[in-house]
Amino acid sequence: EDQTIRQVVRTGVAGDKVRVRLSNEFGTTPLVVAAASIARHSAGAAIVAGSDRPLTFGGRRSITLAPGAPALSDAIEFDVPAVGNVVVSLYLPKASVPRTVHSLGVATTYISTPGDYSAAVVMPTARTASSWFFLTGVTVDANRRSAAIVALGDSITDGFASTLDANRRWPNVLAERLQASRHSAHLAVLNHGISGNRTLFDFIGPNAQARLDRDVLNAPGARWLIVLEGINNIGLPGAFGEPRKAFEHAGDVGA
Repeated sequence: EDQTIRQVVRTGVAGDKVRVRLSNEFGTTPLVVAAASIARHSAGAAIVAGSDRPLTFGGRRSITLAPGAPALSDAIEFDVPAVGNVVVSLYLPKASVPRTVHSLGVATTYISTPGDYSAAVVMPTARTASSWFFLTGVTVDANRRSAAIVALGDSITDGFASTLDANRRWPNVLAERLQASRHSAHLAVLNHGISGNRTLFDFIGPNAQARLDRDVLNAPGARWLIVLEGINNIGLPGAFGEPRKAFEHAGDVGA
């Protein structure tokens, strides 16, 4: 409430325009985003001075997402780096319960002291988390050859036990290898792994079959699919606890 959430996203391919996808798809009350921006990441909760650009939704700086609704920002000019970090800042003026969350972010999210710091170079931080909240995708307008490889999976793809803020999940490593060659630098990798996810039955997040349309077939620029899922079908057969709702985050940018 009356706080700014600053979230770091690893990009896949370079481009000159960008859109950001927000979501209240698991929310039960309206989500008010009074201001949002994207910028190049400096260090910690700081952004590169002069790099921030305000995000708009239908030409407006603020947006209210109804329960169950996603939102896609307008396309804005922004210098997107290949395999680099960008920061998405969201100012939430009202009490907001983070039901639409990706629990295993393996990246530090910064939550401010009271106030709108969406455009601030240095943001005062009240606390941090290692999850993503309400942010589900960053889409880049790249060259015509660009295409995306979707990595659909569970914790192995999501980055479980990977070093915090190091971007060493296997989809990150694949993206770096692709960018290292001029023959494949037009390819992005979309990490659509959810830790604890199962193939046919919900446990953590919608099951892989249920999210195939949204996360794969409708993913921007998707041309290829890598599936690494099934271990939780054996290890987590649904014998304990209530299923926790989590939501995918395309941690790398698609074309």
